Amino acid sequence: MNGLNAVSDRQPTLSAATRHRTPGDLFLHPLPIAAATTLAINDAALKATWPGAITGKLSDIAGLFVFPIILVCLTELLRRATRRPWQISDVGIVAACVVTGVTFTVVKTVEWASTAYATSVGALRWPLRATDQLISGNLIPAVVPIDVVRDPTDILAVVAVVAAGLWMHYNAIPQLRRGRRPELHHDQLR
Repeated sequence: MNGLNAVSDRQPTLSAATRHRTPGDLFLHPLPIAAATTLAINDAALKATWPGAITGKLSDIAGLFVFPIILVCLTELLRRATRRPWQISDVGIVAACVVTGVTFTVVKTVEWASTAYATSVGALRWPLRATDQLISGNLIPAVVPIDVVRDPTDILAVVAVVAAGLWMHYNAIPQLRRGRRPELHHDQLR
């Protein structure tokens, strides 16, 4: 049997961008995991060791990349839990990116928003701090707002939101819905 007949007997599979997705799976890709890990390590250790513009901008870029992805994943999981069609659209991706970019810009430029953000994140961190203190035999600590540096030049990092949006569009929206034909894998063309 020649090679041409062997190809026609096999069922083609679609490329990675058109494979079946599950709700929230975008966050499980190495790129968002790397961004979240970078953000965590930078905020927990690097900023204290080497405070300055570089570690500050690194947190901004990593956070602005990963946060809209987290919003999209949470939206998908919530839709799935409520038995609604869960797969996000381009409109949902743009909405997550706009919410992230606008919130970041307001927090970095408006004093009351910066204070509210610092207090909110401090409150979200409080249960872990309180548990740690109780286990150590200490008193329960008060909510401590995080430090937020209001620096309008940080707004340049909003480019990371655009990168996240493009990345999600490529990875979340099946190629057929984007008007492209599915790609066959290299091994199917033999």
